[in-house]
Amino acid sequence: MLPTYTEAIVVDQNVSSIDSIVDSFSPYRALRDARVDSDYERVLTKLQAEWSFVGASLVALAGLEAAVFGFSSGSLFTVDSVAKRAIAMASIASGIGLSIDAWFLLVYSGADSTRFQKMALDVYGKYLFFCISARLPALCMFASAFALMTFLLAVAWSAWPNAVLVMSFVAGMLISLQFIVYGLHCVVVFIVEVVKGIRRGFFRCHEWMRPPPPVVVEKHR
Repeated sequence: MLPTYTEAIVVDQNVSSIDSIVDSFSPYRALRDARVDSDYERVLTKLQAEWSFVGASLVALAGLEAAVFGFSSGSLFTVDSVAKRAIAMASIASGIGLSIDAWFLLVYSGADSTRFQKMALDVYGKYLFFCISARLPALCMFASAFALMTFLLAVAWSAWPNAVLVMSFVAGMLISLQFIVYGLHCVVVFIVEVVKGIRRGFFRCHEWMRPPPPVVVEKHR
């Protein structure tokens, strides 16, 4: 007989809905479940790598947005109010994201696991607010990239609207292709089930409306 081993899995029943939401986009769960120094070092290493990548991306976006300000009113493309507001929003997001990212890199660059554990705690003794603020540089990067895309589409719209519509439609269709295929699959399955139901109902009505066979009476000699 081989010995059996059963590991008890502890499920945290005290996780609120706010904790679950923060868990979905931040390392809050990893920090909440961390017990030894290696767990905290692993989270800190991932965050530092993310901050470095996001910082480089924000610098590149800020350079593109600064170059856009060199557009004059007599340039080849028309820059309307929508494009101006979009590039202004992109510049604001890049500036805020760079400042926050530089702050995190400056404060946590030389921190060890013990110092990181103490600095990440908020006034409530949790890591909730740190995990939210730690993702702000990435959120600013997304906002800056989205605003820059809006600016480019607005400028391109003034030159070739059909190309903007076609390429945006193709890109959106490819991004959401799995949902489109799933929706079509559900529609086809629904139509097949409806046709089968109509077919079964037709045969039942046909059986009900068909007259009974005549009774054959045998004559005895």
